[in-house]
Amino acid sequence: MSDIFTDKIINMFSAAKQPCFICDELFTVLWLNDSVKDTELTLKKGDNLYDKSALSDEELNLCSKSIKAKNTFKGSFKISEKHYLPFEVMGFEGEDKKEYSLFIIDSSVKKLKEIDLDRITSVYRTSIFGINNVLSPLSSDLEEKSSTEDIKLVNSIFNECLKMMKTSVNTCEYYNLLTGDYKLSFSHCDMNSLFKKLTDQINIFLKNKSITFTSSQKNLLALIDFDKFLIAVLNVIANAIEFSAGEGEITISLDKQGDNIIVKVSDNGVGIPSDRIGLVFNPFYSFDSDTNMPKGVGLGLTVAKQIAEAHGGSIIVMSENLKGTDIVIRIPSIEASDGRLRLKSEPRYDSIMSNNMSVFYALLSDSFNSDLY
Repeated sequence: MSDIFTDKIINMFSAAKQPCFICDELFTVLWLNDSVKDTELTLKKGDNLYDKSALSDEELNLCSKSIKAKNTFKGSFKISEKHYLPFEVMGFEGEDKKEYSLFIIDSSVKKLKEIDLDRITSVYRTSIFGINNVLSPLSSDLEEKSSTEDIKLVNSIFNECLKMMKTSVNTCEYYNLLTGDYKLSFSHCDMNSLFKKLTDQINIFLKNKSITFTSSQKNLLALIDFDKFLIAVLNVIANAIEFSAGEGEITISLDKQGDNIIVKVSDNGVGIPSDRIGLVFNPFYSFDSDTNMPKGVGLGLTVAKQIAEAHGGSIIVMSENLKGTDIVIRIPSIEASDGRLRLKSEPRYDSIMSNNMSVFYALLSDSFNSDLY
């Protein structure tokens, strides 16, 4: 492994407090700094990550795909059921033309999850659903009585409840990101089937807008965590619906570029000023172009970015002020001809959508409501 380039990397990280190590293309550890010994990860030179139970074969395959696609992959080594060490891995080519990977471990955050925020937010959302169920018939009754002021008051309460539901989902995801408790359960997915079902489901609820789905290819297969990936996509779609004026045009398109599947959500809405595009993925950044005031909590795109990167991919935003926005999610694809990763049986996408309806409604209901006005 010794050459000028890799020697420079080793010299750079040898004395670093940040634990890190280098692997070859087969994920055999070639070098590690002393800080790795201070972590709970029992790793030594010559170990192969495929032999370690801290990462699954599917995660390592995704990691390999990400490195070859020149993407940064973020994941977590499993230490125990509730204890993880997050890492970031990037690939580089040595002067010997061989591929190497540099793993950098984030040991600054303890991964023992003492608060079950998933359960807390679940109870929280259930209570809000209960309030909505009371408000809905009350609003209809007031409309029949033409009580304009009362209708405005009820609708205002209803709108705030919708925002709270969306906030509860994204807060929980962001908390898991901060604590490192962000393990994904990967399954094979026909992306065309998933997005066709998702688009049809969303269009049922939209009144003034509709979403068009297009795909350039038939076989677009990927390894995804259905629950997490839907959260990322729904957050992006929610933005497109909310910031599209009137009968806005929204398109979800799928394509393949090299080893990556491209998911692009496009709208012809208000766009994002050029000086703010670089801020949209920052936690808690939110902006209303009409009032110059924060709008919402500002975690949706932060969470979408984290989920895309956890899949070995990336997310970017391209926008022109007052003309519209494209948000592009890029994740590694798998080839149908690959015997190990072939889609063995078609997942039941109806069941997947049904199982995620509470999150679907929580993330999009605020946008559905904005579509009415």
